[in-house]
Amino acid sequence: MFAGAAQRSPQSPFEIDKLSAAVRRSEPAHSRAAAEEARLLEMRMQDVVRAWNSFAMEYVDRGTFNLRKAREVTKAWRKLQSEATWPKR
Repeated sequence: MFAGAAQRSPQSPFEIDKLSAAVRRSEPAHSRAAAEEARLLEMRMQDVVRAWNSFAMEYVDRGTFNLRKAREVTKAWRKLQSEATWPKR
């Protein structure tokens, strides 16, 4: 009786959230780990961009080389390189 019944699509945002949560739970562990690694890598890249923008803006606006901000750029770059997803030689 129910075998031929058409599946109805979720109608409310709450049903959609439940459905997407069920899909996330059913993902294999390796894809969740890969997604986490990608998120961490993106976060580290954003840190480098923020540090570089801060350094560059001060250099352009004031014409000064802020050593503290240059060190922050270096620190953010090294953290990015230390990620497991960063290519090794």
